[in-house]
Amino acid sequence: MSLFKKKPTHFELEDFININLREITDFLDLCDFVEEENERVLRDNTNAALTILVKDNEGKEYKRLNLTFPLENNDVEAVLSSLNETNTKPVKSSNKQLKKEEAAIETKQPEELNNVKVSKNYKRKLSFNVNMIKIGVVTIAILLVVTVGMFLLPNFTQPKYEALIQTEEYIKAATIYPEKKTEIEAKIFDKGQEGIKTLETYVKDIDSPGAKLDLAYLRQDFKEVVGLKEYADTAIRKTALAVSYVKLGMTDEAYELNQELGSNRLKQLIVDSYEKEAVEALKNLNVEKAEKIQSRIHLLTLQQKIEAISAAIKEEQTLKSKINDTSVTKEQKESAEKQIKEVQEKLEKLDDVTLEKNKKLIMEKFSKKRLIEDLKLIFYDEVKEE
Repeated sequence: MSLFKKKPTHFELEDFININLREITDFLDLCDFVEEENERVLRDNTNAALTILVKDNEGKEYKRLNLTFPLENNDVEAVLSSLNETNTKPVKSSNKQLKKEEAAIETKQPEELNNVKVSKNYKRKLSFNVNMIKIGVVTIAILLVVTVGMFLLPNFTQPKYEALIQTEEYIKAATIYPEKKTEIEAKIFDKGQEGIKTLETYVKDIDSPGAKLDLAYLRQDFKEVVGLKEYADTAIRKTALAVSYVKLGMTDEAYELNQELGSNRLKQLIVDSYEKEAVEALKNLNVEKAEKIQSRIHLLTLQQKIEAISAAIKEEQTLKSKINDTSVTKEQKESAEKQIKEVQEKLEKLDDVTLEKNKKLIMEKFSKKRLIEDLKLIFYDEVKEE
């Protein structure tokens, strides 16, 4: 038994089955409570039972009402009206009668409650709930379609990468497909001199230091290429950087870079450049520098030149010593002076043919006309060999 706030007459609830109890303050509150429970039972599609008693402060019973839920009559006040009569006399019930009534309620089986008819109001509410569920499902489905569409629509509306490349819309391709930027720039670079204007427009709209390096190389601005060396992020750009080093006479830098690239054709270009430097050093009688270069390139012809110059220098020194020797006759001195002159002429004319040949070879390679062709020859042949 659940006991609530006492008044001259108050309500008590007994024998409740599937009822959410709370405090009842007066008759109107009782009506609200019964209506709430009836709606809950209808909503949960279940059953319930309850006995309501009207008592005074001394515990005398005035009225009792047995209810089963859902109510057949939705007019709650009408159902509870008998409990609102204040002039009713206390009900005298024997202990036997009370026990019999309590036993009847306790032994009431769920099957009996299940036989209670569902009210028309419940049917209307059930139909409303089903409709609301349908509306909710449809709304969720629409939201899912819209969300998926937002992700898939760009794939249908934006142009394909291959189509943009075919129509040479490189800026648009790099904007829509930024992950392919390096590939796009390589395609422009492959155009050679014809791609200069395209690259000029491209670098204005697309922030790409690598593309600026490509443009500088095509313009034969080798100093600019070296200035952008940190952006030589592909093998072809590193090869272009190495060629720029050679063009600027920075053969040591080209040599070190080719240690990473391992290009045989680039190695030959570097050897030619080194040989040119070594011959110039020998013409200035700088044998030490020539020998240092020879230690890197191991060129037989260069070694022969070094040995010839070393021998001529040694011969010249010997002849000069002979001239300064007081014991030498006048005829011997004149002969020595003549030999010195011949040695000096030999040194001055030292392999001018080879020197000019090397210069011409290096100048011819990577000329403006053959800039890309020679670079491709170095790079792509190396890839093929691998």
